[in-house]
Amino acid sequence: MIPAYALYRRSRAHQDLSVEEQRAAVRSWSKEHGYRIVREFADDASGLDTDRRQEFQALLQVCSNPRLREAAVVLCYDVSRFSRLDPDEAAFHEYGLKRAGVRVVYTHEPGANEDGLTGHLVKSLKRVLAHEYSLKLSQVVQRGLRAHAQLGHWTGGPPPYGYRRAVRQADGTIHLLERGRWKAKGETILLVPDPVEARVVREQIYEAYVARGLGIAAIAHRLNSEHVPAPSALRRRGVSAWCKGTVWAILRNPIYRGRLIYAKSRYSEVGKKRGKVRRPEADRIVFEDGAPAIVPAALWEHAQARHGTRRFGTGRPWHRPYLLSGLIECGNCGKRFQAQTQVRGKVPAYYLCGGYIASGVAVCDAPRIPTAYLEDAVLEGIANRLDRVLDRAEIRRRIEELLREEAPPEVALGDFEARLRETRRKIDRLVEALAAGTDDLPSVRAELARLELEREGLEREVQAARDRAVWVRSKDLAALADRLIDALGEFREVLKAGEPEERKAVVRTFLQGIRIEKKTRQAILRWYRLPRASFVKLVELRGLEPLTPRLPALCSPN
Repeated sequence: MIPAYALYRRSRAHQDLSVEEQRAAVRSWSKEHGYRIVREFADDASGLDTDRRQEFQALLQVCSNPRLREAAVVLCYDVSRFSRLDPDEAAFHEYGLKRAGVRVVYTHEPGANEDGLTGHLVKSLKRVLAHEYSLKLSQVVQRGLRAHAQLGHWTGGPPPYGYRRAVRQADGTIHLLERGRWKAKGETILLVPDPVEARVVREQIYEAYVARGLGIAAIAHRLNSEHVPAPSALRRRGVSAWCKGTVWAILRNPIYRGRLIYAKSRYSEVGKKRGKVRRPEADRIVFEDGAPAIVPAALWEHAQARHGTRRFGTGRPWHRPYLLSGLIECGNCGKRFQAQTQVRGKVPAYYLCGGYIASGVAVCDAPRIPTAYLEDAVLEGIANRLDRVLDRAEIRRRIEELLREEAPPEVALGDFEARLRETRRKIDRLVEALAAGTDDLPSVRAELARLELEREGLEREVQAARDRAVWVRSKDLAALADRLIDALGEFREVLKAGEPEERKAVVRTFLQGIRIEKKTRQAILRWYRLPRASFVKLVELRGLEPLTPRLPALCSPN
């Protein structure tokens, strides 16, 4: 039986062709047609964002590496299950698999598997229709959400801190929803106060801020000291704790006085959950009394008057000269260290734990480290590695290994050549039929035109594979290693007199990260075995398009 991979996908976690249904259908089809599935890749609730399809990315990586690849066929239910991305992007990924010698077979869309013009037209049309369906569905969903928001219903996901979601039944009764349950069709979702969390918002945040005059840092520190559970966050780094940003957001949110605002922002690209853009106020939906008020209107207005028009966290430069920004992790709380300048004292700046800065000593009391001390240690480590780690023989061996992978597999090249010979034989037979004049001439001419297009495409594929093999065999590996080491030698000058961002880039070429251990008061530096920039330099030395994602293997961490 022919070994094959299987790919499953659904856009949403509900109301879509389930992964289980696709798996059952593809497995049944594979048994009937002589395929043996060696590995399955399944993405759930992937939407239109390729970055969220981790299994799809894993499939591309496995198929692009001949040493990891176990099959040359990918089975997929239909074109829309392969992707509902932009048609050009979907075709790009499928063509990338084809160049690697892997063929995509759509088990329940046979027209898309045909060779030549017919298969290309079917796949192109199906890709456009699948992508257009997603875009139209997005517009319909947005229209429905706005209609619910205009009625004062809760249309978001997790509720704000202090509230719980509840469903209103047809008889007017209200029942709390358990956390994580989806809204059912026809149900109306409302917000109701959570007694415990509402008391924290009203008494320990708003009243402390207005009546007792505490600042947002003091409020966060007090909540952490009293072990009040912090709001949950799916993407929180390190321990869960109250921080200044969380307290500030609660103090600014009009939902606590009962005002529900919908559509304050949107994503810059449909289907991509990144790049938020604020909507103009005219596009927003504001519903007074859309939720039960936790804080009296007068108290909320006093809180707004106290902090005035200033915004939290503004005025800070995005680019700072500190070499290790974002690289230092606290072993105690899991937060990132941040650099802070000092007005007094002999030490101009320290690296401090972000958990301590945002939430206080109740969350983390990791030691602070002078920036110059840690940066000098890192620069000394880079200098030592430039002297002894860049072994010429080791770099040559790794470059040779990568270039060997770039050579086209013998199986793939042989498959292309066999298909080309078969296409040429079909063309010869049709030419003989035209010369004899015994068949229907229009149909013969149409088939001949299709085969000519297929022949041209196969000839290009074969020639490209041969050129690639010749290029790999012709490379002088010793010269490549020498030029690579010479390029890396320029790093010394950049570290001495380069711009801040250039120096930070060089540091990240060698340093994977730093972990600060509070108990032992040690800084553990994790280095890359070989510098990360080496694969970039290799691409530049080639003078061709970038290689596949396998190249970062040149810089595996120690």
